[in-house]
Amino acid sequence: MLHNRGAYFTLEKAHHNKLEPGKRPFHTLCASITFKDGEPHIILGSTGGDGQPQTHIQLLSSIIDYGLNIQEAIYSPRWFLPGTIYEKHKVLLLEGRLPTRVIEELKAIGHRVEVVEPFSSLMGHAQGITISKDRRTLYGGADPRGDGLAIGY
Repeated sequence: MLHNRGAYFTLEKAHHNKLEPGKRPFHTLCASITFKDGEPHIILGSTGGDGQPQTHIQLLSSIIDYGLNIQEAIYSPRWFLPGTIYEKHKVLLLEGRLPTRVIEELKAIGHRVEVVEPFSSLMGHAQGITISKDRRTLYGGADPRGDGLAIGY
């Protein structure tokens, strides 16, 4: 309930996010629990405004599709296509840690690319936990782009 996405309401009558009684604003707050075999397996949270869903899916894909552990997934270089529900994107942001060949291939297929510094805050911040299959071990991951810390107790 306490977020600033109410600013996304508009008074334009034909807009999908028009202000009206009882309506909740469109927002990108991202926290999730992903299940495996009916049990919680991946818990993620990310910040970064409109980039949150993009960060989130990159982390999930890194873990599920590529077998990275939670810290490796969070640490990996990211991309971000800025834009909001009110504006179209103009440039694809890529962390400078991505391989040069990837950056060049994206340019070659027509993307307007801007390379940003490694571990840029523009890529959002994420924290996460994965749970072992036997449910006895929690693995934490913290983002070097922010000020989080994964600690056990």
